[in-house]
Amino acid sequence: MLNSSSWVVVGLDNGGNCNSATVLDGLGRFLVDRLVESPSRVREGPDVAIEALAGALDHVLGITGLRGSRCAQSALGRRGPPAPTV
Repeated sequence: MLNSSSWVVVGLDNGGNCNSATVLDGLGRFLVDRLVESPSRVREGPDVAIEALAGALDHVLGITGLRGSRCAQSALGRRGPPAPTV
């Protein structure tokens, strides 16, 4: 069983141009000192965009030297629906 010192949470933000990622440990400490950005590729279709998002997760975990099995949770942010026009 994972305890708070052995698991991490990955935060991902899927944007129109880039994916941003960060990692926090179980005690809420950031394990990277910046948002790690990579192309989102959303304009190439959903399959490509999902692969790019999975790549962003793998990349940020690689920067920390951690394996995906330590990731207890991920949080995904994305653009909401457009505001209605009046």
